[in-house]
Amino acid sequence: THNMICSCYGFILIDNAEELKEKIPLEKEEQDRVDAGESVNVFLVVKDISDSKEPEFAEDKRKVEQEAKKGKNTIGMFLDLTLFKQIGNDVSTRKPIANTRGEVTIHVKLPDSLINKDKSVTRTYHIMRVHNGVVSLLDCRFDAKAGAIGFETDAFSTYALVYQDVKND
Repeated sequence: THNMICSCYGFILIDNAEELKEKIPLEKEEQDRVDAGESVNVFLVVKDISDSKEPEFAEDKRKVEQEAKKGKNTIGMFLDLTLFKQIGNDVSTRKPIANTRGEVTIHVKLPDSLINKDKSVTRTYHIMRVHNGVVSLLDCRFDAKAGAIGFETDAFSTYALVYQDVKND
């Protein structure tokens, strides 16, 4: 079975264990261990890289800034999302997963600073993902009561939460 230990910085991977089981790619040796009764732990590590000066993120951030400007989006924050798998308690088996087989759902609690409090404006949120050098704009759902968004992805790398504010008529 696949266990899930996935929550940090208000991000939660919300697929259930059975759904996740079908989506996590396993190498033959990993599958053999699972078939022998070991579990697979899957967890999401999220780093806020908005203020990061790390060179590994510089090009992704530049690409997002270009695309955001074209689409008249405001960047709320940059994030590095990494999904890991690990067989049982064996830390030596911990590996990042670049892509899943099918989309997984991620739920994000937004910081108060990114929630629109101006009643004269409607805010629309999107997620921008940079994976293998390509920027994609992902739709997301905003839950005003929870102050959170949800979105689906099958690739784990650099993300940005972006938004547009439109004056209400």
